[in-house]
Amino acid sequence: MKHDVSPDSIPPRGHEAKRASIMDAAGEVFCRESFAGANIDMIAAEAGVSRQTIYNHHGDKEKLFVAIVRDLTERCNAGIFATISTFPDQPKDLEA
Repeated sequence: MKHDVSPDSIPPRGHEAKRASIMDAAGEVFCRESFAGANIDMIAAEAGVSRQTIYNHHGDKEKLFVAIVRDLTERCNAGIFATISTFPDQPKDLEA
């Protein structure tokens, strides 16, 4: 039996999987607890990683929060620009 294996069908592993797990967990914890109420221990428990792993990937809580906001902003902007690109008569310099 042959399985269709593509890069999109393979779950991330190792370093990138941990980074994704941390980002997902941090987003959940920050939304639930707020920035002030969240701490690295909560995020580590939610992500299933150690505190040190979070520090190794992001440095501290503030840098992790900035990474979350940046990631959300980039994903929202991508969706907005994808939608706008379907509009007729769009200006050529919309992204500039």
